[in-house]
Amino acid sequence: MKLTPAAAQALASLRGNVDFQEVLRWFAENEAKALDVCATQDGLKLYQAQGVVQTLRGIERAYADAPDTLKKFKQQPPSKG
Repeated sequence: MKLTPAAAQALASLRGNVDFQEVLRWFAENEAKALDVCATQDGLKLYQAQGVVQTLRGIERAYADAPDTLKKFKQQPPSKG
């Protein structure tokens, strides 16, 4: 998942937000459940669980990388319209 400047700013702004920390815990719980499905199921259920894990990890990575990504966006010269 590639961050846009606006999404990077929003995620960076959420750092330290108690409510968003609860959302991150909820993501982690759902990721753990999906990993269990990955280990115990096959076919469609396995593929769906893999998609859940990839999506949640992408969000978690984007959140973790947001401050650095935002710095990179701010260091880029403005694009010419």
